[in-house]
Amino acid sequence: MPKETNSDSKYITPTEASKLLFLSTKQLTRYADEGKIRYIRPGSHRRYLKADVLALRDKVAA
Repeated sequence: MPKETNSDSKYITPTEASKLLFLSTKQLTRYADEGKIRYIRPGSHRRYLKADVLALRDKVAA
């Protein structure tokens, strides 16, 4: 079975998400803590659902 690449991944890193949203990783963390965007914690690092990040980007751009 082929390994998932980051571009195909359902979840993305904070750095990837912050680049898509044009935010700092600190601001992204604040958004997550305020409930503006969902995340999971596999281990000790946050991962953001790519669809949620793109939806937030579209919402802010509108």
